[in-house]
Amino acid sequence: MVSDGLREKAIERSRKLLEPGEAVRRVYFAQGGIPPQARVIVVVAGMVLARFTLGDQLGLVGGAIGGIIGALAVTALTSRRLVLRTDRSLVVLAYNRFAGMRPSALTARLPKDTPLSLSGTWAPVALNGEKLWIHKRWQDPHHVAASLPGM
Repeated sequence: MVSDGLREKAIERSRKLLEPGEAVRRVYFAQGGIPPQARVIVVVAGMVLARFTLGDQLGLVGGAIGGIIGALAVTALTSRRLVLRTDRSLVVLAYNRFAGMRPSALTARLPKDTPLSLSGTWAPVALNGEKLWIHKRWQDPHHVAASLPGM
């Protein structure tokens, strides 16, 4: 099971973007942009392309460089979202691609009864016109966040 500490840290860092006194009930970490399955393909393609471009001059180091470039491309093409089900609404927050888990903007505030159909390894979810994927480790239907006291 995923650490409650990570969920609580996400809630704490999201406080400034929530309404005063709003209590968080569930936390979902989501990713948008390119589909999760395609991310592996982009990294491997970067490794292969670098290997063919550089030839045998750099050997495995060239492949590793290509893999790093592919991983950076995947990170740049992936949007990261924090979805919070609160006592008042379903809140979607954006956070920076390269700056860790620090929510930076409120993307959407949807009705609290907005359904999330979560199943599979990467559950596809459309929220506010954006297609997101939520990994199964964040899909725990029984977990209720302790939530920090309201402001």
